[in-house]
Amino acid sequence: MAEHYKGIFKLIEECGEVLQIAGKLGPFPHGRHPDGGEDLRERLQKELADLQAAILYVQIENKLNPMTLRREYKLANFNSWGLTGIGDNEFDIPNSLVNEFCLLHDFEIVGEFVHDYTRFRKKGNG
Repeated sequence: MAEHYKGIFKLIEECGEVLQIAGKLGPFPHGRHPDGGEDLRERLQKELADLQAAILYVQIENKLNPMTLRREYKLANFNSWGLTGIGDNEFDIPNSLVNEFCLLHDFEIVGEFVHDYTRFRKKGNG
């Protein structure tokens, strides 16, 4: 019997939307695209958030291991590589937004902020 993965097509769609915006940032690194839409940096931030939500949804709904240790390892590698990109501006996620997310989704913070990420987990999942 074939296995079905709930939300997988939404995940694919969100990946495509991130790729579309990233593809526009190459030739238009200043963020203004001729399509006249919102600033590309803003669009990228929104699409990345949508992608993160889709990833989390697929992991939760399909009871997939989020592989937190692997994610932390990869993040440490990326940081050590000194990746270059379109801009060096970093932004912080206000603690109030993280706290609101945790309250809404029954998560708890279990570590300190690391760049734009914080460690948190579903309550009751020690």
